[in-house]
Amino acid sequence: MKAYIFACNNKTMSECFTRSLFGVNKPYVTDISPGDFCYLYNYSDQILYGVWKATTTCACHEPKAWGGHFKLQVRVQLISKTMLSIPFHQIRPLINLGDDVTWKLFNVRAHDLYEHFASEYASEIEVGRKLQKYDEDYRNKYPANFRCEDGHKVRSLSEQTIDNWLFHHKVIHTVEPIVPIPEKLIPDFMVETINGENIFIEFWGMLDDPLYKERMYKKFKIYADRRLPLIEIRPEHLQNLDFELSNKLKQKNVNFR
Repeated sequence: MKAYIFACNNKTMSECFTRSLFGVNKPYVTDISPGDFCYLYNYSDQILYGVWKATTTCACHEPKAWGGHFKLQVRVQLISKTMLSIPFHQIRPLINLGDDVTWKLFNVRAHDLYEHFASEYASEIEVGRKLQKYDEDYRNKYPANFRCEDGHKVRSLSEQTIDNWLFHHKVIHTVEPIVPIPEKLIPDFMVETINGENIFIEFWGMLDDPLYKERMYKKFKIYADRRLPLIEIRPEHLQNLDFELSNKLKQKNVNFR
């Protein structure tokens, strides 16, 4: 997954919308492809808008747009039911690298930003159909009411502890990504190796709940059948999470600090 952030101000934003066209002068967009996610950052108001998908490759589609100032252009189409807006400070940890905005995002970062905008549409767009019934029931029974230090919302204090550990140790991660396979697997967390491979993290916690246990068995079978890389965290690991998670991340070649 790739995502591109385009910039505008109060003077140029309306033209972006009326033309369904985003443009810049920086070469980071030259490899954009139809289907890549696009966002528009208004630096006058410090608001990030979304969610669009590119419908063309990069070219000078309309030479006179914005008075001819921005020649690297892509046509876009809104894919959310309404245009969504998020104050920049709320998503700063997702798109900042040091003190600079990261204008092109890959994999975990791209997915995480998308989830902030359109989590209610993620299953339909990423997979093409609704989640399986047992996963829907689980989410209804255990809503994501626990807010983490990086802004993520999770479904338990234990998941909050894990998320905060990943955040403090500079591990780029996403919460409940949708894995694009027919089984519609939704791990608790996803991180990346130094080579860009996705690694999934599951916390197996509420084994006295029949619904939870059924869901765990189904998920574990998917991991085993498809040989997907998995890190398992259990309640007893939380007592020494720094040791347990550090070792497990090292074994999977995931960087942390």
